[in-house]
Amino acid sequence: MAVRQTYLFDEGPAGASPSLGGDVIEVSGITYTASAMHGPFALLGNAIGSQYIGINNSGTVNHSGSIYVKPSVQSSGANRFVNIATSSASIIFAIRVHSDGHFDLSNNSTRQSVTTFSWVANQWYRVDWQYDQTVLAAPTITARFFTSPEDTVPAETLSATQSGIGNNMSKWRLGLISSAATTATTTVDTFRVADGLTWIGPYNPAPPPPGSVTQSVAGAPTQTGFGVVSKLVAATSVRLKVATNVALTQNVTYVAAQTPDSMGYVRHVPSGLSAGTQYYYQLADTPSGGTETLIGTVGKLKTLKPAGTPQNFTVALGACITQAAADPAAMDDWTAWNADVNVFTGDLDYSGTQATDLATQVGVYETQIASAAGLKNMLANAFGYYCTSDHEAGPDNGDSGSATSGGVYTATNIAAYEQVFPYGTLGDTTNSPVHGRYQSWVVGRIRFIMLDIRNLDRSAGAGTDGASKTMLGALQLQWLKDQLVQPELLKVIVSDVAWMGAASITNGEDKWWSYDNERQQISSYIAAAAQKYLGQLSCLLCGGYAQYRRRTKSVDVQLVLE
Repeated sequence: MAVRQTYLFDEGPAGASPSLGGDVIEVSGITYTASAMHGPFALLGNAIGSQYIGINNSGTVNHSGSIYVKPSVQSSGANRFVNIATSSASIIFAIRVHSDGHFDLSNNSTRQSVTTFSWVANQWYRVDWQYDQTVLAAPTITARFFTSPEDTVPAETLSATQSGIGNNMSKWRLGLISSAATTATTTVDTFRVADGLTWIGPYNPAPPPPGSVTQSVAGAPTQTGFGVVSKLVAATSVRLKVATNVALTQNVTYVAAQTPDSMGYVRHVPSGLSAGTQYYYQLADTPSGGTETLIGTVGKLKTLKPAGTPQNFTVALGACITQAAADPAAMDDWTAWNADVNVFTGDLDYSGTQATDLATQVGVYETQIASAAGLKNMLANAFGYYCTSDHEAGPDNGDSGSATSGGVYTATNIAAYEQVFPYGTLGDTTNSPVHGRYQSWVVGRIRFIMLDIRNLDRSAGAGTDGASKTMLGALQLQWLKDQLVQPELLKVIVSDVAWMGAASITNGEDKWWSYDNERQQISSYIAAAAQKYLGQLSCLLCGGYAQYRRRTKSVDVQLVLE
């Protein structure tokens, strides 16, 4: 039998806990319309006559109660597991488990009524009762005995009347051993009381409520799937429901349940989906002891169109969301347009985060997402791929990749990125944790190559340019070269800073022109590799899109390769 829990009386009003030594816990001010429970209470036994929980009564005339009891050992005599007593602890009635194998009712020590059925050791029973003291001098107790706590029909009903009572019932006492000479072991659980005369019945707690969704980010699509990362509150076991219609009834598939981590995050990656298809998703939480419930809003994302054959598709670019912005027009446009490929090229917020602990970095993302409904909606419906920039881990135009100029924050931001956002297969397969978030994907005959200049291998931008100065680091540079010679006809390089510009280390150390030697090396490699097409989508929107509070809209880009 599952342990029922409502109020934990074994903790007591002041944190006290009953022990085998026989503590007495008086719990005052009980509201008898609620449920109460201590449990499970320690095994009662070893002839400890004072081991019980005492509950002060509210003083109303008539009372009802219910308790679960599991007898185990009863060598002799009877164990009074429920006592109805006066303020002076004089017992009016007791409900007992007897060594002869039966339950009974007694007035103190005199047996008044006994069940015909026998109890079985280590089996749970439920006893419900009504205590009627309308006639104070002759109160009556009626008890129903159930051979299973969930039963609705009693196995037997007993009744007894006491005479000569001069005081109202004032205390419940649970688990009192009748005599120091008695060896008994009984477990009691799930004690509930109510004012008036009523049959309380089995304890059927309301199903626990499901958790709630704080935010979801859908992105990193492939031809067969995508990622969804969600922050939840009070969730237990969460799986992802995926379908091809907004009602989530067509071509339904589920992603296995995840338990939220210590920060409340779950990550689901649907697989086996169809290419170039609009999918919808929603989270489903199953609380402990409850039923599965869909939570949060329905989000959507497209899988990428097939690779290797000509495809027409749209690309949405966005960047630079200011915290001061009040106009979500550009973000709403992005979501409504629902492009086939979405790329965000940095500055999701303008806080200029300078922190080295994960909670702070994650908190910045969470605060920004919560601050704007347009952004929250955009992330849940069409975020795609995310290339970070300077403000995510350092000051404006800071050299956030360099350990000597703000890069101390980059390692934490990489960890925060991996905590909050979905991402594709990273190019850094050597380091753990990774030094950069560079990744690529293919649509049709076009390869998108997303760089990460906010990496841990980058040289300081203000340093003298030369062969040893690097924006990408040796590992990412080699990865880029490998990507550039893949068979796709067009390569699109995605970066968060401008590529073009005269070589200079004084005109912005955070730009490619401060790394001209490496830039020339890349250009020479492209020329030597005889690539026919090289496209670049760089920081096209930085600066302009940042002012979307002046209603600058997102740029819609369409790439068509016949």
